[in-house]
Amino acid sequence: MKAILDCNSFYASCERVFDPSLVGRPVVVLSNNDGCVIARSQEAKNIGVPMGAPLFKIKHQIRKDNIAVFSSNYVLYGDMSGRVMEILRENVPQVEVYSIDEAFLDLEGVGKSKAEVEKFISDLRKKVTRSTGLPVTIGAAPTKVLSKVASTLTKRSGVSRRKGVEVIYTAKDREQALKHFPIGNIWGVGRRWNKMLKHQQVSLAAQFVMIPESWIKKRMGVIGLRLHRELRGIPCLELDQGIEDITKKGIMTSRSFGSLQSTLPPIEQAVSALAVRCSEKLRKQRSKAGAVMVMLRTDRHLTDQPQHRANLVAELPVATSAANDITELARRLTRQLFQKGYFYKKAGVFTLDIVPESAVQTNIFESRVGSQKSDSVMEAFDIINNKFGTGTVKLAAQGTGGESWQLRRDFLSKRYTTDWKEIITVK
Repeated sequence: MKAILDCNSFYASCERVFDPSLVGRPVVVLSNNDGCVIARSQEAKNIGVPMGAPLFKIKHQIRKDNIAVFSSNYVLYGDMSGRVMEILRENVPQVEVYSIDEAFLDLEGVGKSKAEVEKFISDLRKKVTRSTGLPVTIGAAPTKVLSKVASTLTKRSGVSRRKGVEVIYTAKDREQALKHFPIGNIWGVGRRWNKMLKHQQVSLAAQFVMIPESWIKKRMGVIGLRLHRELRGIPCLELDQGIEDITKKGIMTSRSFGSLQSTLPPIEQAVSALAVRCSEKLRKQRSKAGAVMVMLRTDRHLTDQPQHRANLVAELPVATSAANDITELARRLTRQLFQKGYFYKKAGVFTLDIVPESAVQTNIFESRVGSQKSDSVMEAFDIINNKFGTGTVKLAAQGTGGESWQLRRDFLSKRYTTDWKEIITVK
């Protein structure tokens, strides 16, 4: 048996943990630079706040319905996510972190009946909520795809919603779950497949599983065949393996500036910060990049301003994940891209030609000792930042904070769990 835990309205729920007055009140969380709505509490959904709505378009509704508005506090959300995942690791043999608010669980050996499995995940759900204050739901089934179906059912069924858990255990459970389940809502069925299946008069998951495997393989290939079998209760995907099982060939970090930038120094600082973030991601997955791309963009919505959209790519002498090497190359590319007379809105850094750490090809001009020293420095870099908080140690090229290119976050809550100066005060 496998399961998936989902934190309900995660960003809004994190804000509520530290401000109980928000319980029952509509809450929305905004994207970078407070642009548009990216997360809503159930109350906000119920009063019709649309996902992706620009802030300026819903200001009247915010005042009318007393909606609480927050800027994205990724430091807080990331820490709360880490706490949830740690509790799961303490109680489940294997955990696959699927996203900031979801994780697949291996329930091998948990129980020999549906009742035992349901009791285990119910107790786990209560433990997570009691320890973090976050409301969660858990769906369990013989396969990963069916567990996603079960997770969705916890949010739709009145009984399941009160329990917060759903278990698909027998063939009868599976048939009942798929009977009215839209095929377009199945994990792994994208817009193209959904359109193709509906053209074939297949709109429900129950209809999909009745199609012969030969037709599925011909029209949807091996990936579709895996999906078909998973929905029939035949495990094809292990933990840490997705529907498509694609290995990343590139990592990109981009950011819109808090205000338009027309001079080089702040843009260089922004690109340096993005390059450092890319290097952190590389080290986290134990890989190194052989090339770097930098892109700069003006604001396409300002039609009265001249537009400039360009990018440059350059190879590194040797594949690396060292922040200083990647940042140095990214800054050089930025200086080549930048042109006076333009107001830039966005920058991005893309690391390419990614290879595992163990597969790096050195050259005769590269000192192995120097490479090992660089890796040791980056290891210390990560240990300090992981222990004391992101940005405790950083490159001088990133700036000292508060620069004009930094994100605009006018509704930012405190970093209650990661900063001693902002720790919650109990009265």
